[in-house]
Amino acid sequence: TYKNAMRLGSFAGVAVAADAKGKVASINGNTRVVKVDDKEYYFPTNTAMTGFAVGNTVTVTFDVLNNRNVVTKVAK
Repeated sequence: TYKNAMRLGSFAGVAVAADAKGKVASINGNTRVVKVDDKEYYFPTNTAMTGFAVGNTVTVTFDVLNNRNVVTKVAK
């Protein structure tokens, strides 16, 4: 039910989707972290780190999971 779903959503670690637009400042393939403006975004191994470069303006779609911005999609 909706009430139970809302109760589950209050637990720590639940993903919250968001979008951010900005300029790619750095890309680290070893740690799978891309810095866009002043924020870091973490790429899980099932999300490609391709199609963008430092200096590109991108829109990052991500989930906030355990206080980390985990990328689900990047668009130029």
